[in-house]
Amino acid sequence: MKLNALVLPVTAAVLLTIGAPAFADCPTEGCPAQTVGTIEAPVEGAVVSGYVRVSGFALNGNLVSNVDLYVDGMDETNRVTPAGGANINLPRPDVTQAFPQYAGTPGASPGFQMSFRAANYSNGTHKLYVRVTDVTGCCYFLAARTIKIDNSKNQPPFGTLDVPLPDSSVHANGVLAVAG
Repeated sequence: MKLNALVLPVTAAVLLTIGAPAFADCPTEGCPAQTVGTIEAPVEGAVVSGYVRVSGFALNGNLVSNVDLYVDGMDETNRVTPAGGANINLPRPDVTQAFPQYAGTPGASPGFQMSFRAANYSNGTHKLYVRVTDVTGCCYFLAARTIKIDNSKNQPPFGTLDVPLPDSSVHANGVLAVAG
């Protein structure tokens, strides 16, 4: 039941962000007709600062070999990620539940995440573009995301508490281990 709650937002986001081959030096013959995916974070119109996490997913049935982030244009001069810089092929059970035809395929782990430093860009509106390249060399741009950079804001803290586990009972006498 909990997993079904995740499917609806993913399905709604995907229906609006179907990509198509969009890069001159990538082959189109033999490529899947389309890649289904989206940039999930940051959300459209978000005001960002500090280190900005960009994440989402892309499905086309092939294993993803590279994901690149571009800011303010789709040419190489606007590429932010170094070669191999994005964290790719992340498991996304919510996505594979929404699209069961991809379960068991090489593209069954469609998640990606990366980041960029907002201070490298001026305050104001910017567009994020994500290019997905699969192992066959086919490239696709996902639908662009518009954000607003405000370098006058401090980045909010981020992290997680790993120990003790959520909803666990703690029996301690003396020192209580806390880690994150």
